[in-house]
Amino acid sequence: LVESNRAFRRMLVERWLASAEGGRGPLGVVGTSFRPGFNEMRCSLALDFIRAAREQGVDVLLSDPQFDGLSETDYKLACRQDEELLSLRGFFTPLRDLWKRSKGIFLNRRLDPSELAQIEGLPRPPLVDVYENFAT
Repeated sequence: LVESNRAFRRMLVERWLASAEGGRGPLGVVGTSFRPGFNEMRCSLALDFIRAAREQGVDVLLSDPQFDGLSETDYKLACRQDEELLSLRGFFTPLRDLWKRSKGIFLNRRLDPSELAQIEGLPRPPLVDVYENFAT
């Protein structure tokens, strides 16, 4: 089961990276926290995506309401002295900007109605949508 989960995660990351149009990116991650409603990023599935993009030199944009407007001090507290997480602070951007600029997006949580309103009418980039926000 563990190996099956790892293989599934790798497949999702590879599909997301493929949408970077030859490495030009940027790619977006919506929902960086471990789970919605918390500002804990350690062990988040989003880190697999962020690390893979950075290893390939692809720019990444991040959006998560748990980090919107968070002061530098509060962000440092949320990162719990983790240097990797601290290095991500400058990549957070408003959802609408991320949606417009990203060549591909990983949706790591369900979008709420206010977030859906922010992106309404914008073209939909390629998505890895594990929560089926846009299931038909």
